[in-house]
Amino acid sequence: MHQEGLVFPGTFVYRRGAPVREILEIIRFNSRSLDIVLGDLDAQIAAIRTGQRRIAGLLLKFGADRIDAAIGRILSHGEAAARRALAEIPEGQWSASDFLDDDGITDDPVPMKVTVTHRGGRFGIDFAGSPRCVAGPVNLPFGSTLATCKVAFKALTTPGEPSNGGHMRPLHVHAEPGTLFHATYPAATFTQWTGIVALELIFKALAEAMADRLPASSGGDVPGFMMIGVHPDTGANYAISNNDAIGWGATICHDGADTRNHPCQSIVRNTPVQIMETRTPMFFERVEIIPDTGGAGRYRGGPAPRYSLPGGRRIPDRHEKNQNSALGAAGRSYPGSHAVDPFSRHSARAFRRNRPDTCRRGRQGVHSYRWWWRFRRTARPFGCKYRRGYQGWLCYGGGRGRGL
Repeated sequence: MHQEGLVFPGTFVYRRGAPVREILEIIRFNSRSLDIVLGDLDAQIAAIRTGQRRIAGLLLKFGADRIDAAIGRILSHGEAAARRALAEIPEGQWSASDFLDDDGITDDPVPMKVTVTHRGGRFGIDFAGSPRCVAGPVNLPFGSTLATCKVAFKALTTPGEPSNGGHMRPLHVHAEPGTLFHATYPAATFTQWTGIVALELIFKALAEAMADRLPASSGGDVPGFMMIGVHPDTGANYAISNNDAIGWGATICHDGADTRNHPCQSIVRNTPVQIMETRTPMFFERVEIIPDTGGAGRYRGGPAPRYSLPGGRRIPDRHEKNQNSALGAAGRSYPGSHAVDPFSRHSARAFRRNRPDTCRRGRQGVHSYRWWWRFRRTARPFGCKYRRGYQGWLCYGGGRGRGL
């Protein structure tokens, strides 16, 4: 935990409406991107103050009693809508297991397990059977676990309504403290990849009972990369990261969406190529959608994007779902339908098994193609292999629908 950044235990950043300069100076002298870090903090303060003014305006206009009554009615409406949707879902208990490729420190896969129980209007999600906290930064604080479960529950019950706390009243989430899904001090929690994979693990469990309501697996991760360095024109430090799009999984009645952010990342945007080229010395030769990367079937998964760069670039990159198979719309797993790293020791064998023509013919159903460098290792430069044709280095296709 202490390798991941500064830890402030309940510290005042502002006091009586004014910034606490000593705290801001600590933040300033522990960052190489002062404008970005302090700008983010200023934006958060501005958002809080805007909300404060608007709440005060509502109280002055309508009075506290009427505001409280309106809030109660909104929450009750949300709860009633969620319970009506739950009444249409079969009752029962379903379990599913999956793995993270590794924890970023060792090469050992990290098992995950979830059990979903729906009985008597209560929707429970329990992560019992998942391991204790691991050494790498993939442990989830319980708040993140709860948020992951809320995304799954909202998508299942009231996806078309603006969210409020009432929608979540039937949901109950459990994870033992000190485990992968309930990290306790001093467990490392930086990456959040566990929650990304866990969202589709919950859907995998539910697919036993309601495959007709759930999609196949998506590209399986929030792909992205970070560019860090000193700009040759300005001499200023830069650090720009990007959350790239993936293909979403198909359903039994339509194709998967093309090149969207992962379903768990509803408020995340990607960084336009023009911004990355302006603020860094990076140059992108091509950005494109790759045909046939979503797998064959009556309804195909969303195809993957590809970024092409010239040789000689170093990209630190870290992704999950490189070793485990994808999930089809009916809850079936397809061996060989995972990501590919042509620069790893397994690459030649994996590439032969998951070559693109396999995807088009539907024999193996390639889930996605990825070329990545492990975050915990020194980033490797693009070299002659890239120039000879290994151009795509971020390629994420969605899973297949039925008719396989």
